[in-house]
Amino acid sequence: METSMGQLGMAATRYGGNSYGNGTIFRASTTGAITVVTILNGYRSFPFGGLVLGTGGNLYGTTSEGGPGGWGSVFEVTPAGTVQGLTSFNSQDGAYPTGTLIQASNGMLYGTTQNDGPN
Repeated sequence: METSMGQLGMAATRYGGNSYGNGTIFRASTTGAITVVTILNGYRSFPFGGLVLGTGGNLYGTTSEGGPGGWGSVFEVTPAGTVQGLTSFNSQDGAYPTGTLIQASNGMLYGTTQNDGPN
């Protein structure tokens, strides 16, 4: 997504950002400037898939670890860089999401996990 100010948009790194290396969300410009928007930690650790732009203008992503049980989580980030955890996995509903989410026409986000689940 490119804007009139030369911003390409936001993306996430799997590692780095602090001594714990839990990942970052960054903004890149068309001139090559990279700005760290936020450093991820705790509940929101180790983003793996890409970020998806939601219909409301916020970005959504998954972490392959993080959340209370360490099974992964879904998070939202505003254009200003505020990150909020939306939900976390508990191994009964899946674990370790690694793909990029998609948003369907009904507004719901869909994704996949690589482990566990009800069966």
